[in-house]
Amino acid sequence: MAHSPTSESTFLAMATKHQAPSLAASTYTIHAPLDDLPLGLPPSVPLPDTFTVHSEGIFHGLPDWSSPEYKDKTAIVAGANGISGAYMLRVMADHPEIWKTVYSISRRPPQEALPANFHSLTLDLFDTDGAGVGKALRALGVERIDYAFFYAFMPTQASDKRTLFKEDEELANINGKLLDNFLEGLLAAGLRPTRVLLQTGCKGYGQHYGPIITPVVEDDRSRARKFFEANFYYSQEDVLWKFSKKHDVQWVESRPSFIIGLVKDNNLNLLAPLLLYAAITKHMGGTELPFPGDRRSWDKLMDMSSARHNALFQQWQILAPQAANQAFHTADGSIFSWHRFWPWLGETFGLKTAPPAADDDPTVNWQSYEMYRDAAIDYPHRAVCKYTFLMADWVQEPEVREAWKDMADKYKLDTTLMKQDYMWSIADFAITIWWNLQLNLDKARKLGYFGTVDSFESIEETVQLAVDMAIIPSFANTIT
Repeated sequence: MAHSPTSESTFLAMATKHQAPSLAASTYTIHAPLDDLPLGLPPSVPLPDTFTVHSEGIFHGLPDWSSPEYKDKTAIVAGANGISGAYMLRVMADHPEIWKTVYSISRRPPQEALPANFHSLTLDLFDTDGAGVGKALRALGVERIDYAFFYAFMPTQASDKRTLFKEDEELANINGKLLDNFLEGLLAAGLRPTRVLLQTGCKGYGQHYGPIITPVVEDDRSRARKFFEANFYYSQEDVLWKFSKKHDVQWVESRPSFIIGLVKDNNLNLLAPLLLYAAITKHMGGTELPFPGDRRSWDKLMDMSSARHNALFQQWQILAPQAANQAFHTADGSIFSWHRFWPWLGETFGLKTAPPAADDDPTVNWQSYEMYRDAAIDYPHRAVCKYTFLMADWVQEPEVREAWKDMADKYKLDTTLMKQDYMWSIADFAITIWWNLQLNLDKARKLGYFGTVDSFESIEETVQLAVDMAIIPSFANTIT
């Protein structure tokens, strides 16, 4: 089908279903002195001479946890319904010898069945202060927490539809408060974990503004913090570091790239909109699968972070003695490009694909958007990205919505993701930016983590999961 041009781009539109509160005071945007940032610290314990590793399915080089010191742990996971929190719970459920008792916190009740040793708490960490969180934990009967994982995130209601993260200061206030309430709630309940894991990401390097130096190393964060204004990752880092220093609690920070995985009713999905785009196109009788971006975006190199591997990696980050008080890139150790992925996606759904046309092709209606501020440290310009259409616009076209509904009715699919507009904008961003995003993993390897997964094998498993979860039709019904 033809894709209509956008008169006013809905690129990276925020979901309108959730109105996040706004804070007047910049309580959580005051950063620690740059000279005091706990970055690049040497490991606090001697490293072993040898490491034992194993495989779990497509995931290889994983640590060995057979030692008694890693048994019968108790953990709490905040943000348990999101893609990262949900996968961490899945990994914990698969390793009951490590995780004897697991508590989870989320704004909504759990969406997946949990083992008997898992206990959930439905709680809004924004609207509940530390005393309230502590009271709820005591009411749940929580008496011990060895390790805490924090994945919770609350978006703003964007005033400008062209960016996911333009309201940097408001995001910093809101998400700094989420973490602060959680940590203070643990203390209020008389709980002091050995280590707290915070998941952040690559926006702390400014990759959502434009090109950044690659491969990125963890200590590049200190350069970025000198250059950029408020960023909610910086606010969360400050909250965690202050808590850690004051209460003698170890910390670890995990920084994934674009995440491959699938949970229902979650906006932070990259693969789900791509699979739905192909499935709906096929259902509408299409024979081709157009790529929205230009040749530069087609050829860029990226690291992907498979959600299950992230959780396995983070299990090492929280348990390994040498990982204490460190920040780690958390990625597959594989390389991804749209040039390699897009033909595979088309072939999987029986659709033809082709590389993007040349920039000067007069038959193509190229459009563009400019980033809302100057790009990163080594590229002092406003980055401009080109596209022929945006999937966030395409999915709102009446015939597309009708086809999605018809496909769901015909194949009895789950329609929860029809409410999630935000994920289409994430896909648009990941596709149309033209700069590389490659994360250096040497730090983790030097400290003894050797886990890896082929990103394309992870994608294939996630496609099957999408079928099993009735998000897309089974291939037997759709692929000819």
